[in-house]
Amino acid sequence: MNDNFKFSKDQIIDEANSNIHSSISEKRMLSFYEKLFTTAPTGMIIYDATGQCIEANEASAKIIGGSREQLLQQNYYNLEFWKKSDLLTVTKTALKEKKEKFHEIAITSSFGKTICLSCHIIPFSLTNQEFLLFVIKDISEQKEMQSALQESEKNLKRAQRITKTGSWILDIDSDTELWSNECFEIFGLNPDDYPNCIVPNKICMDLCEKPQETKRLSIILAKKNATYDFEYKTIPIKGEVKYLHSKCEVERDDRGNVKKIFGTCNDITKFKQLENQLIKAKEQAETANRAKSEFLSNISHELRTPLQGINGYSNLAVERFKTTKKAKFLDYFKEISASGRRLLALLNDLLDLSKLESGKVDYNFEEIELSLLIVKTIAEMRVLAKEKNIFINFEIPNFNDMVELDQSKITQVIRNLLSNAIKFSKPDSVVRIELVKTKNSLNCSVIDNGVGIPEDELNIVFDKFIQSSKTKTGAGGTGLGLAICHEIINAHHGRIWARNNTEGGAIIKFNLPITSR
Repeated sequence: MNDNFKFSKDQIIDEANSNIHSSISEKRMLSFYEKLFTTAPTGMIIYDATGQCIEANEASAKIIGGSREQLLQQNYYNLEFWKKSDLLTVTKTALKEKKEKFHEIAITSSFGKTICLSCHIIPFSLTNQEFLLFVIKDISEQKEMQSALQESEKNLKRAQRITKTGSWILDIDSDTELWSNECFEIFGLNPDDYPNCIVPNKICMDLCEKPQETKRLSIILAKKNATYDFEYKTIPIKGEVKYLHSKCEVERDDRGNVKKIFGTCNDITKFKQLENQLIKAKEQAETANRAKSEFLSNISHELRTPLQGINGYSNLAVERFKTTKKAKFLDYFKEISASGRRLLALLNDLLDLSKLESGKVDYNFEEIELSLLIVKTIAEMRVLAKEKNIFINFEIPNFNDMVELDQSKITQVIRNLLSNAIKFSKPDSVVRIELVKTKNSLNCSVIDNGVGIPEDELNIVFDKFIQSSKTKTGAGGTGLGLAICHEIINAHHGRIWARNNTEGGAIIKFNLPITSR
C-alpha cells in the first residue's frame, strides 16, 4: 500500500465522527426551517415549474380559505382566478427572468372567499429543479382603509370645489406653501406652472397687500395661539381686488417654534360687496329718512304759509267789512287768491308725485315736434319771467325730428325746469334753452345763472324729499318739482340729469328718444 494513502485508525474514526455531526447539524437546520415555514404567520406556498402546489403552510390556507390539503391538490394553471387576472403572467415572468416579483391582486378563490392579496413571488432552484415561493399577505383591511382614505380625500376635494374653499400648508423651514387647486383658482394662477402644487412663499406674500400679509404672519409666528381667523385683501387679480377669509392652525416643535401652518382660504368678495351694499343702503335709508323729515318740516311750512294768508285776510275782511273801502277788499281777495293758488299748486305736486310713483298715471303718447312744444311753454312762462326782468332765450333748431311723448306731461317738465331757472336766477339775466340732436335722441338743456348745485348733490337732487342745500332758504320750494320731472322722463324712456354751469348757475338736461324723422 502506498504510504500517501495510509490512514491511521484514529484518523478514520475522526473522519467518521465529523460526518455524523455534520449530518445531525443539517437535520437540525432542516427541522428548524420546516418549523419556521409551518408556523410562520405569513402565508407561504411552494409551486414547482408545472404550477403544482407541493407545499403550503397553515397561514396560507387561512388567508385564501379552505384547508392546507386542498391547497396541495391545486395547480395554478387550472385556477380560474389566476387565469382571469394578470398574476399568471407575472408568475411566468418571474420564472423566466429568475427575479423576484411583487404583485397585488383582488381575487375570489375557488373556496368562494374574496380577498386582496400582496404577493411576493420568489423563484429558486433545488436539485436542478425550478420552484416558486409565494409569500402572501391579506391586505384586504389595508385596501379598505386606503379606499376609505381616498374616498375621504375625494369628498374633501369635492367639498372644497363646491364651497370654493382653498387649503394651504406653509412650511417655515423651506419657506414654501402647498396649495389645493382652489387656492390657485382664487389667486388666478395655473397649478401646472408649479410642480407638485408647491408655491414659494414670496409669491404668496406678493399676491396680498403686503402690510396686512406681513402683519398677520408676524402675529402667527409671535403668539402662542393654536388657531387664527382673519380677513385680508389681495392686490388686483385680473383687474379685481379680492377679499379673502382664512383660518389656520399652527404646528410647533418641542421648543415652541412654528414648523408648519395649516390653513383654509375663502373668496368672500361677493359677501363683502353685499355687505358694502347693505351699508350703503342703510346710509341711503338714513339719508332718505332725514330728507323725509326735512320734507315734512318744509311741507308743513309751505302749507301753513298760504293757509295763514287765507285765514288772515279772510278774518281781516270780516272784521273790517263795514268800515273798509271796496278797493281795499280787492287787495285782500288778491292775497287770498294768491295763497289759494300756491296751496293748490303744492297739493297738485304732492298728488302728481304720488300717482307717478304708484304707476296710476295714464300717458297719452303721440308723435310731436319737441321744439314747438318748447316754444309754446316759453310763451306761458314769460309773465313769470317778466316779474324779475328775465329773458328766456331759445333758438329754434333747423331739424324737425318727432318724439313720441305725452304733451301735457312733457310740458309740465319744461314748465318746472323753467320755473326753477327763473326762481333761482339773478334779476335782469338770461335763461337759455338749448335743443341738440344726437344719433338716437333729442337733448334739451335749461341753463340759468343762479346759485348752482353743490357737486356732491348733483346725483340726488331728483330724489324725492331732497332739496339742494343752496335752495333750502331764499327762494324756497319743496323740491318736488325735479322728482316729478324724473318720474315723467323715466316713463318716456329718457334720462334727466344735472351739472353746474362753468359760468355760474346750473344746467338741467333731459333727453328723449327719436321715433321718426
